[in-house]
Amino acid sequence: MAGGLPEPGTFTASVIGALVLAGVFRLRGIIVGMVAFQTCAGHLGFRLPASAIPTGDLDLARDYGVSVAPDDKPDQPLFEIPKAGDPASAPVPTMAYPLVATTYARPGGYRVDVLTTNRGAGRDAPVRLSSLQTDALPLRFLDFLLRDTVEAAVLTGFGTLVNVPSPERYAVHKMIVSTLSRTSGESAVKADKDLVQSGILIEALILKGRHDDLADVLREAVQRGAAWKDRLKRSAARLDEAPWAFVTSVIEET
Repeated sequence: MAGGLPEPGTFTASVIGALVLAGVFRLRGIIVGMVAFQTCAGHLGFRLPASAIPTGDLDLARDYGVSVAPDDKPDQPLFEIPKAGDPASAPVPTMAYPLVATTYARPGGYRVDVLTTNRGAGRDAPVRLSSLQTDALPLRFLDFLLRDTVEAAVLTGFGTLVNVPSPERYAVHKMIVSTLSRTSGESAVKADKDLVQSGILIEALILKGRHDDLADVLREAVQRGAAWKDRLKRSAARLDEAPWAFVTSVIEET
């Protein structure tokens, strides 16, 4: 903490600790979202701006295509895990699928959302992740984010390592989904937040000499097709000068 690594909120820390003890990360569960962004400070060795460290919900993801042994499961169903921090936490059924829950919430609104990769156009209905004993919401572009994950430290009560996206993938993914937020009618505030996180990480990666890692991920995204390239170009135009210059140069040469 003295070195600048952000500390998660008390409830977030308790849930992450329970996920560790249940074996969720051993089963290739991956933390994404704000908590993953905060771990980049320790992974890259830099201090996040205070304005970029709000408390938030917990997003847990797993690639749908990753297989594990059929009998290898968490020590308890996922819906039981948030109760370690608050016994009142409970599954939240979806409106379209009342017997299915991809979110677990506590009174007051804190959420644990379970996400997975989208297996094709139009397949946005919740799917079952048997290995984690939960349902999950498929999201576009999540497969890109979940490739080549890394371990990072989270300051829970006893401290632990969790699986998170690499900083370069997180940065490029946020550029892509920021355009999705705007075109799908979601809040422009979320799109702006995505780009702020992306810009912070791009500058840190450049400062820490990780140019090649970032450029490789950008090239991979560009090579996925014209639609991906267009999203990156639109996002790059809204970044600050240094991140804009680097991203634009990679896009143009790819």
